[in-house]
Amino acid sequence: MKRIAHLQTVPLSGATLGLGLLIVAALLPQPVSATLASCPVFPSNNIWNTRVDILPVHPRSNAYINAIGSTDGVHPDFGSGTWDGGPIGIPYTIVPGTQPSVTIHFTAYGDESDPGPYPIPSDAPVEWGSDHHVIVVDRDHCMLYEMYRAERQPDGSWNADSGAKFDLQSNALRPATWTSADAAGLPMLPGLVRYDEVASGAIKHALRFTANNIQENYVWPGRHLYPANPNLNLPPYGQRFRLKASFDISRFSPQVQVILTALKTYGMFLADNGSPWYISGAPNPGWNDDALVNELRNVKGVDFEAVDESSLMVDPNSGQARTTGTPLTPTKTPTFTPPPTHTATPTPTATTGSGLSTTYDDRDPGFVWSGSWQTYDGSGPYNNTTHYSKTPGNSVQFTFTGTGVSLMYGGSSSRGVMGIWIDGKWVTNLNYATGTYGWRVVWTYGGTLSPGSHTLRLVHAAGGLVDVDAIIVR
Repeated sequence: MKRIAHLQTVPLSGATLGLGLLIVAALLPQPVSATLASCPVFPSNNIWNTRVDILPVHPRSNAYINAIGSTDGVHPDFGSGTWDGGPIGIPYTIVPGTQPSVTIHFTAYGDESDPGPYPIPSDAPVEWGSDHHVIVVDRDHCMLYEMYRAERQPDGSWNADSGAKFDLQSNALRPATWTSADAAGLPMLPGLVRYDEVASGAIKHALRFTANNIQENYVWPGRHLYPANPNLNLPPYGQRFRLKASFDISRFSPQVQVILTALKTYGMFLADNGSPWYISGAPNPGWNDDALVNELRNVKGVDFEAVDESSLMVDPNSGQARTTGTPLTPTKTPTFTPPPTHTATPTPTATTGSGLSTTYDDRDPGFVWSGSWQTYDGSGPYNNTTHYSKTPGNSVQFTFTGTGVSLMYGGSSSRGVMGIWIDGKWVTNLNYATGTYGWRVVWTYGGTLSPGSHTLRLVHAAGGLVDVDAIIVR
């Protein structure tokens, strides 16, 4: 697995959400939380624990499948035996809350790693091979610690290329553009195939897999990428896939049927660069290696489909998924702070379509910017100025009085996605890379607002550059 730090601009492709997707999300069964050592493996409403069996197919599904390998078979990257002298799979260890913490020296990506110390025992199992992942769960505090290319040191400390901490009781994601122990910036533990779950008869969470032909991109809940090919027909990091409902699993052995059922119900995330369709799991002597390898190779890439799970996103900085009866109060990435409310003062007026409207240029004092927004002054945008963001998580808030609102922006194939909220309620994810290209493109809220004061909130959700040129109020 290769990495690069400080990646800010990530072009993204995806469809603007519609009401139909929200209805589908509402129809999904209530999720349950996977557990380990009496700890939840993230809350029950986390995206890892959310079913995707009735979500729509991604519009680029066929292209993604072909890019990974439509005729390549699935391979279990875990088992009971050894390969090349070491155990097969990614091990993990469970420690008590009293486990002493030790110093961690980050040797490559310290600026995107959570600082130590970590409660890593001296005999913690290290993944065999080149990645040398170490995964530790603090069972008393329900904290997850993961390291990439970890190596024990004589003084009891550890060296690692990168490291990440995750609160297993929280939906918080990594800061946008940060790596983890995984190239996609995701946690690894929740995506592992574990023998205890298969033995129980059900896996109730998504899995993780690798591919070797990945877009220079990430999509929610992914947070990081490795620069490669910007081709939009390649799958981005964080893309979710599922086994087609029509695929017959009755001919497979019981262990494999449990895995295939999970792939139909919960699917799997593209988490790292590696061999195509390699599914990760933890080593265990109970695995039937012959059955796993010989049976899963009969499941081909063409038997999968990419899933459009964008309708499940409550907030781009949270792993909480939109489900029936779930309050939309996401636990977000700690570095993201919603801006304060500020009421706008009208500036130039113009007639847009039918009826009188007021256009507020991006320089209006009513805009409250949060994050690293930059400004552009030149021909093209309204009043020759616009604010733009290159970093997902940047946001802006604007309070207005009226019954309708529109956003003016610049559309381009290299642009990203803007999340839109009105009065605290999520409305849509607007993809600047689809639809009309050029300056002064206008998106209009299709609902009806009651007369009075309302607040529009815009969040750079993902992908490449997005701008806010003006707000039009009716």
